[in-house]
Amino acid sequence: MITASRQLFGCIDVGTNSIKVVIADLADGKAEPVFEMSIGSRLGEGMSGQQEQRQLQPIPMERTMDGLEELCRAASEFHVESLSCVGTSALREASNGPVFVEEALRRLNLKVEIISGQEEARLSFLAVSRDPVWRHHGNVCVIDVGGGSTEVISGVAASNSIRSRTSIRIGAVRLTEQYLNSDPPSPAAVCRATEAARTEFLNAMAQPPAEEDLLVVGVGGTFSTLAAMTIGGIKDSARIHGYNLCADDLRSWINRLGDMTVSDRAALAGLDPKRADIILGGAIVVDSALSFAGSDRVGICTRGLRWGVLYDRYCS
Repeated sequence: MITASRQLFGCIDVGTNSIKVVIADLADGKAEPVFEMSIGSRLGEGMSGQQEQRQLQPIPMERTMDGLEELCRAASEFHVESLSCVGTSALREASNGPVFVEEALRRLNLKVEIISGQEEARLSFLAVSRDPVWRHHGNVCVIDVGGGSTEVISGVAASNSIRSRTSIRIGAVRLTEQYLNSDPPSPAAVCRATEAARTEFLNAMAQPPAEEDLLVVGVGGTFSTLAAMTIGGIKDSARIHGYNLCADDLRSWINRLGDMTVSDRAALAGLDPKRADIILGGAIVVDSALSFAGSDRVGICTRGLRWGVLYDRYCS
C-alpha cells in the first residue's frame, strides 16, 4: 500500500553488465528502499576494436531494451515523483550509444543520460558518503567495479569532499573478454589478466590514496557477489551491506575460480549463474584495486551509483 506520507523517487542504472532500478522513500530526510530489481542484460557484450570503432551489438541492445521495459513497467506501479536513468561505460564508449538512447526515448519514453566516468565516480562516492554505515567515518576510498570500467574515489565522507577521482578502463566484462576467454582459463591467462589490471591502475592513477585511517569501500555486483560467496552463499543485502571482505579470502577465491569451468562456478552458493563467466575477472580487478590502495580488506556497499543519483538529485 502506497501511503500519502511517502515521497517516492527512482533511478535506473544502465551498466555494461546489468541494469538496475531502485525506488526509495526520501520523505523526512530518510532514504528507505521500497523496491529494487536487477537484470543481467550484458549490454557491453561483444564490444571490441579501437575506441572509435566500439559498437553495441544488436542482440545485447535488444536484450537490454527488453529489460528496461520490464524495469519501467515495475517502477510505474509505484507512481514515483521522478525517475532518473543514467548510462555508464558501455554507452559512453560505443559509437552507437546515442542510437540506444534515442530508441529508449522512442520506445519507452525513457530519457537515458550518458554520464562521464568522472561523474560516475562522483555519484558512486556520494552513495557511500551519505550512507549511514560510512557517513561519519572520515577518510574513505570508494572502488566501484563495473563491467567496463572501475571508478576510484578518495575523499572525506562526513563532508562529501572528494580529493581525487579516477575512472579506469577496466572492468569484469572487459577483462574477461580480453584475457579470460577459455574455459577454464589457463594459469598463464590469469597471470596476464592480473598484470593487465594492475597496469591499468598504475597508468591511470598518479599515486595511491595516502590518507591516514583510510577506509576502503567497494560498490557494485562483483563486491556483493564475492561477499555472498564468502559468507556461505547468503544473498541477503542487509547481511552483505557493511560486511568486510578480507584480501586473503579474495585471493583464495581467485585461485579457486581460476581452476573451475564456468558451469562449475555457476553451481557455487551465492553466485548468480549469469555472473559465473565474469566473476573471476571481477575478482582480479578487485584484488588489483586493493593492492593499489594498500588495503587488506574492503567494506561492501550494496547501494551503488543509483543511490548516488537519488541523493544528488532528490535529497537536500
